[in-house]
Amino acid sequence: MRKPQLEIYYPYPFGEAAAQRFRIEQYLPYLQANFEIKIRPFWSKSAWKILYLKGHFIQKSFGLFSGFFRRIFWLLPAIRADYIYIFREATPIGPPFVEWFLAKILRKKIIYDFDDAIWLPNQSEVNRRVVKHLKYHAKVGRICSWAYRVSVGNDFLATYARQFNPQVVVIPTTIDTENLHHPAFQVKKANPFPIIGWTGTHSTLQHLDILWPVLDALILEIPFEFHLISDDFPREKRDYVRHIPWKKASEIADLMRFDVGVMPLYNTEWEKGKCGFKLLQYMALEIPSIASDVGVNREIIHNPELGFLITDNDPAEWKNAFIQLLSDKGLRKDIGIKSRKRVIDAYSVRANKEKVVGLFR
Repeated sequence: MRKPQLEIYYPYPFGEAAAQRFRIEQYLPYLQANFEIKIRPFWSKSAWKILYLKGHFIQKSFGLFSGFFRRIFWLLPAIRADYIYIFREATPIGPPFVEWFLAKILRKKIIYDFDDAIWLPNQSEVNRRVVKHLKYHAKVGRICSWAYRVSVGNDFLATYARQFNPQVVVIPTTIDTENLHHPAFQVKKANPFPIIGWTGTHSTLQHLDILWPVLDALILEIPFEFHLISDDFPREKRDYVRHIPWKKASEIADLMRFDVGVMPLYNTEWEKGKCGFKLLQYMALEIPSIASDVGVNREIIHNPELGFLITDNDPAEWKNAFIQLLSDKGLRKDIGIKSRKRVIDAYSVRANKEKVVGLFR
């Protein structure tokens, strides 16, 4: 008996981008029981490696044209597909001609998924000059309207999507608390000073500007290290900051060194679309957290026993929260244990797998 066919369209190569890994890839074992799955990334591995580096214009252009060629070529096998899952967009620039063809000509059931406010302009600084004139942000609403179902990461995104389609399901970006984000898988090393930590990409590095003045003042009162895990680093150097290149193989071990995790955010429409992933990573590993009281952060830390929320990014509030956690190991442990339970109950793969599978029914 023929299994139904599911084609997965997303931007980056399999296993290479966190958003894809935690939105859909970690659910593939559950979906493979019922579907024959074909994965259709836009960017090749070679193009992905240079995409956010400065320069390489010729290689990036070749990667872009190759991606469009693959998208058009894959429209033929899509005729046999029962469902098409699209994460964010089928193509990074231009109008949604691929989505339109799949929905209107081939009449396919599209599951459209996104985890950021991608209808708002927000390009990488590296590619901003070229991309800003070619992006077509209005396509997000159109794809929503053509979709069989829309899956989004939080209520803010759902409010936008429901303007175009009533079939909207909120599925948070989830954590594999059983096989990946588990504190028992790593031995937490003793450090001479407590460690405050942040993890993120080049696109969110700007949020640390909220913290630098606070940390510069705090280091004069309490000794600590600040671990910054990223694919890029700020130009300004500080003696208390240790830069750690993000690596998939060492990601959990690097996070486990944190005594306190931070997630500063500006209070903008773009940030309200964030799904709190780094906050969930900390909490799943029993790392007590301090976060800006913006968007989904207030839903994740919905009571003071789960961490600290900072109102209006008040420097005094940030500093007070740091002092409480850095000076009280027992408080850190208590918040950490309760935080992990919160993630397991509401933001884990186990808690959300039926929702994901249900999208394809």
